[in-house]
Amino acid sequence: MRDLASKIQALSAIAPGVYKADPDAASIDRAGFESVTFLITVGIGGITFTDANNIRFKMEDSDDSVNWNTVTLSNLAPLLKNPDGTYTIDTGIDTFLLLNQAHPALTVNKQGYVDGYAGERRYVRVRAVFGGSHSSGTPISVVALLASSRQAPIA
Repeated sequence: MRDLASKIQALSAIAPGVYKADPDAASIDRAGFESVTFLITVGIGGITFTDANNIRFKMEDSDDSVNWNTVTLSNLAPLLKNPDGTYTIDTGIDTFLLLNQAHPALTVNKQGYVDGYAGERRYVRVRAVFGGSHSSGTPISVVALLASSRQAPIA
């Protein structure tokens, strides 16, 4: 089959919503798939993003969906590319996307961020960690695309 729909499975990793605090992150089970890519969309921030008031996106993996480990930068593939062509990555500890400054509305410029997991663990998730004070919410959504299925087509 030539269509992409029969080769991928899309799952909600963070349900679309307007959040003021860390949203629930779904555990994505990679069983039967060789790869997973996360599509992250962020609307206009309900606050002024700064170094103190920010949202950090972190990726974690697990063998059992109970005990989670931070995914190292070497297991992220490829690094995140922003709509303007630059890369946003906190080379510190465990953040692969840091929102600490204003960005345009989705209707003006596409604000999608894509990153993949290159590790071997069965379960993976993306967490949005809110730092500082968020009196107004920020629209966020994360979708996991599972691909490279061991059986095709995908139902």
